[in-house]
Amino acid sequence: MFKAIFQFLSDVIKDINSDKIWDSRGGICKTRTNGKYGFMDDKGKVIISPCFDAVYDFSEGLALVELNNKYGFINKNGKIVIDLKFDLAYPFHRGYAKVKIKKKWGVINKDGDIVLQPVFDSVLGLDKSGKAFFVTFKGVTGFIDKNGNFTELY
Repeated sequence: MFKAIFQFLSDVIKDINSDKIWDSRGGICKTRTNGKYGFMDDKGKVIISPCFDAVYDFSEGLALVELNNKYGFINKNGKIVIDLKFDLAYPFHRGYAKVKIKKKWGVINKDGDIVLQPVFDSVLGLDKSGKAFFVTFKGVTGFIDKNGNFTELY
């Protein structure tokens, strides 16, 4: 039995043409081939060809990807659903992602709509209620809600 399992795994590994394969997360593995990154399922079938400079695990159905020093998001079919236009970005958390444009931070939703314009020195994330973001603006730290109402922390 053990020999059969070993032979099966050996055959699968021979068929995979990747330099590196990361652990599966939800049935999807990050891969690197010739310096480019993509995804395969946990059976070794390529589902998103390695064409990105960097990829990050899927979060809330989307994966953060980097190409030519710009960041955006793809779905599990490999379709770019949020253009690669950000200087830096973080994966989605609770429906929002932090994005950086021209040295300033903002927030987008999963449709790619800007929720907070990129004018902040930093955006640390949502408060516990999910109604306001913890931000720093011109050296002042506080919370800003989705309507733009700012409350300075004392």
